[in-house]
Amino acid sequence: MVQHIRRTQFVITYGPGAILEGPKGSRIIPAPDIGLFTGGRRPEDFEITDERMSRGLLQGRKIFRLPSNAELSLPESSPVYRTKIFPEWWICSDHWLLFRYSEGCPRCGERRGRWDAIRFVMACRNGHLDDVNWDYAVHIRTRGRCSSGTYPRYYEWVPRGSSLKDITIRCPECGAEVNLGRLYRKRDWSCSGRLPEREPLNSPPQRGSCDENAIMILRQATNLRIPEIVTLITVPPRYIRLHLLLATPAIKSRLVTLPPT
Repeated sequence: MVQHIRRTQFVITYGPGAILEGPKGSRIIPAPDIGLFTGGRRPEDFEITDERMSRGLLQGRKIFRLPSNAELSLPESSPVYRTKIFPEWWICSDHWLLFRYSEGCPRCGERRGRWDAIRFVMACRNGHLDDVNWDYAVHIRTRGRCSSGTYPRYYEWVPRGSSLKDITIRCPECGAEVNLGRLYRKRDWSCSGRLPEREPLNSPPQRGSCDENAIMILRQATNLRIPEIVTLITVPPRYIRLHLLLATPAIKSRLVTLPPT
């Protein structure tokens, strides 16, 4: 499936690290070298040449424009910029189960039910972004350990109302449960150091380390990703013939400057 967005939207709203609501669910936009410049496509082919911008603002780095389907001679149904599923945990509203998308709802069978990406993700002020560690969160009272010895493939999502405090998440193996409202208010989560926009499309999550605390936040929150927009104005040189003639030394020396009136 293809999600059409304007190039101005990519600059102002979306871009690498942004979560996009696509036709088949929530996805993250990876870095250009992963999602755009593949299959022989190179940044040099779409470079915007401006020496003052490159040297003065970007310390020698270069910039490029986003190609369109028409420029690449591709039909409108062909993807230009590839994305990947994020977050990886989804909810089945038919059976009220929380599961990994790659494994699917264990009760849906071959026929997929009403699946939606979980609304919550983890983020820190260093720019790291990750799924909520639901294995740890559900077993938070036992320091992240399940008494059965292994974590289950899914968790039971028990809604008793519309607010977060009315939702309970339960482990089907050991019976451990946690209130979602309590998890959302917690402010001392450990950050996983993950940057999903820099991971290859088909690779498993790559986590590192980070000293900052993470918070649970809505994946569609406006403050989750704030692009830094820089506006530049280019004044073109004087190409009109009259300007060129007036700038020659022979004529310039004969010009008379009138006093202000």
